[in-house]
Amino acid sequence: MVALDSNPARYAQNISMAAGAQQQHTMLIWIAQSIPELVVTVEQNGMELARYTVPILPQPTARLMAVVADPPLQLALPDPATTTRSPLLAFALAPANLPTQPLALDSLTLVLLNRESDEALTTAQQQALLAWVRQGGHLILSNSTGSDWLPPDMQPAEVGSTVQLDTAFLAALIGTPEALDTGTRPDTIAGNTLRVLPGGEVIGPADAVWWVQRDVGLGRVTQLAFAPADLDGWISAPLFWNGLFAPAPIQISAGDVSRNNLNLREQRLTEAATMLPAPPLPPLALFAGVLLLYLVIVGPGAALLLWRIDRLAWAWVVLPGLALLFLRLARASRLHCALISASWRRPALCR
Repeated sequence: MVALDSNPARYAQNISMAAGAQQQHTMLIWIAQSIPELVVTVEQNGMELARYTVPILPQPTARLMAVVADPPLQLALPDPATTTRSPLLAFALAPANLPTQPLALDSLTLVLLNRESDEALTTAQQQALLAWVRQGGHLILSNSTGSDWLPPDMQPAEVGSTVQLDTAFLAALIGTPEALDTGTRPDTIAGNTLRVLPGGEVIGPADAVWWVQRDVGLGRVTQLAFAPADLDGWISAPLFWNGLFAPAPIQISAGDVSRNNLNLREQRLTEAATMLPAPPLPPLALFAGVLLLYLVIVGPGAALLLWRIDRLAWAWVVLPGLALLFLRLARASRLHCALISASWRRPALCR
């Protein structure tokens, strides 16, 4: 897909197709501003054969997810029409059509890799995914996909032997009466053990982990211990997927399904800040002396002087002038730098 020189707002893609044949193409188009619809035309030798108007469905708050699976995967996802906040919009994407540039993935919130789809990805596609994750994308891997192809600093867990996963954990995680009903929920599903790597966060019982997630840069990588298709028959599957398929800043846990990960980062930063050495501060007596001198001069001192010379009306000029004078003296002494950091020792670094 390339932009036309004659009209930068138009894009063209050359397609070779025999008469009577059918093909499916995924078009990734850069949209610089919000528009309600796109116009797609089919042309041959400059003649327009067909024209289609495609509405732009994603909302600014929508979660756009690409399901990269071979063979195609059908999931019981929540209906976007019934989701008032951040609807989930998923579309199937063949591994061969996955973009090779991070910019082409910029509009996606999540990418789900299922089965052996990662083996079909080229090096350029993998590098684009890695850059997209670090910039804020959420990459979800099924149990049969694995994360061996990821760099060590991005791998959340290693996939091991087969194990039976108790679905009661998922029901308790959601907590609704429909989820707790065993009528449509299987007791167990086949999965794999996950060996957590450094930096990964475990979700599920220690003996049967359901998934492991790891924050990478501004994004996240989630390794599932099960096949997503195994939950299709569960009536509460849409509610579960709506919570799991969350943007990277949202953290899923057994205690709180919508816990914001920014709170955890704030706590870690606060703990780290308490371990830092205290900045050197000037003596408190110096501050007290300067403040007392200012109060004496501006208060009774200036009033007494103006009263003695019978010029009390000058107070409107003298008092602001004294305030500006003390401000200039304070800035010249650079005492305010000591309150910020130790850079007061090197005045050239103070601003």
